[in-house]
Amino acid sequence: MDSIQLFGFVHEEVGKYVFGAHYRLAKKPKPFRWSLHVTLLHCGWLRIRNDILKKFQGCKCPEYLMMIHLLEEVNQLVFLHYPVIFHSGNYHALRSSMLRLAVFFIYMERHHYNKSALSWISDDEHLKQQPPEYRNLVMSNVHVVTEKKVEIHHSPLRQHTTPQSSAEQIQQVAHVLNSQRYQGTFCKEYVSPYQRGYSEKDLTFLTGLTAEYLVGKFVEIAHNKSEEQKVESLPDVTLECDLSQCRHNGRGSVSSLACGHSFHNDCLRKEGELLPCQLCWPNLKKEISKLTSSWNKGLLTPQKSQASPGASESSGNTDLPDDGIPEIPSRNSEYYTSQSLATDLKETVDGIHSPTTVLYPSAEARRNETVNNSQ
Repeated sequence: MDSIQLFGFVHEEVGKYVFGAHYRLAKKPKPFRWSLHVTLLHCGWLRIRNDILKKFQGCKCPEYLMMIHLLEEVNQLVFLHYPVIFHSGNYHALRSSMLRLAVFFIYMERHHYNKSALSWISDDEHLKQQPPEYRNLVMSNVHVVTEKKVEIHHSPLRQHTTPQSSAEQIQQVAHVLNSQRYQGTFCKEYVSPYQRGYSEKDLTFLTGLTAEYLVGKFVEIAHNKSEEQKVESLPDVTLECDLSQCRHNGRGSVSSLACGHSFHNDCLRKEGELLPCQLCWPNLKKEISKLTSSWNKGLLTPQKSQASPGASESSGNTDLPDDGIPEIPSRNSEYYTSQSLATDLKETVDGIHSPTTVLYPSAEARRNETVNNSQ
């Protein structure tokens, strides 16, 4: 839902391109609708991803970075975190995903979700201090441990209790639900049958249209070549390395981070240790410190009765009256499910004039050239 609201203009454009100009996306779409958008963006992006990243390699234009942040970070987290990473049992992948979610919730200012991600990271740090046998046991069974937390404390528990239930009553219900977690009745209650959806062929058709939209968007970005910078820490589109202390005078190996900043590989390391983004980390560290203080204060302060979690977020849903499946557009479905589409999209991407605007390896190299030109 957050990704839909944050990048609503992109999702609105995708909807109109795929389903027609009449398509409207609510401010708070129902689960099926936003799930459809996330799926189309994810699958459409995979069809053109390698060609786009190769063509735009080194590009630091704000428009491009915004789209890459949506497609490579936000949408992938939404699409993969719970159904794939969470259930995979890969602890290291889950930890990486939780760290990315924490950053996402912090800059989205989600005051409950950010504490949840921080809590998981805190548990992870605590786990590092435990005996190796226990730590390895938890890490190898992470999908069981975390799954139990989610299932027991999710909707079934709330459904069978009331705000007036005592702690003992809630515990008793939790034990009953836990004893039923491997029974079919629990599964039916936890995940209600879901009948709506598209066939695989229709989804292939729709993702083909989405891929075509995305290619057009990147063509537009290449033509714009926006170099306007309104934020001090925005990546400098003319520099290969954003580190102000960089002394490189020649081109070198560069790594581009998720935030959009790029650095020479040796500028990203100190005594062999990989460093976080030197421009974003100070602000992020400050926000984490504020969040931690707020969280600790909340834990130590008696809380008054509160409304049920999520009540304020779910109220006032402005979804469309008809949230059924959008009709499949009447276009050449055979073309959008064929190899011809992939060939045409690749030709379009290959025809894009490289939008990379990097001119100098470092800020010092730019200063030196300016001085030389003025003499």
